[in-house]
Amino acid sequence: MIEEQHSPRWLQRGFYVSCAAILVVTACAKIWSAHLSTPILFRRDSLLYIDTQHVLVFAAIYELLVSFFLVFSHRNCVKSILIAITGSEFLLYRFFKAAMHDPRPCPCLGNVPASIGLTDNSVNWILIAIASYFVCGGITFYAMRFNRSM
Repeated sequence: MIEEQHSPRWLQRGFYVSCAAILVVTACAKIWSAHLSTPILFRRDSLLYIDTQHVLVFAAIYELLVSFFLVFSHRNCVKSILIAITGSEFLLYRFFKAAMHDPRPCPCLGNVPASIGLTDNSVNWILIAIASYFVCGGITFYAMRFNRSM
């Protein structure tokens, strides 16, 4: 039987909790922004072809569900895979928006970045870093369960 824990428990648990906290913060930003009457919310998303407001609400629900699972589940293998998939989805969305030459910034956090003085470029790099953290950490903790020498 493959041993479930090879990394220090506090490191793995800290990773899961940090991902959950990030997802809760971004979900709250989406929910707050989705209830404003900003014109961007009523434009169709260039990738998903539904109103940006609906994209924000659906993404927020997904992020809250993933956060709940990360905090309350004991299945570390599934947590790692779920985090890596979530980060990959974020990166793929950004990649396809860039491939479509869509000049509009990603509405991932709604109006929150502008309200605290962050530029679209800053937000873009911060969110790419977060998504990369999710992917790299999720894959690392998933792979560590198969490496008996760690």
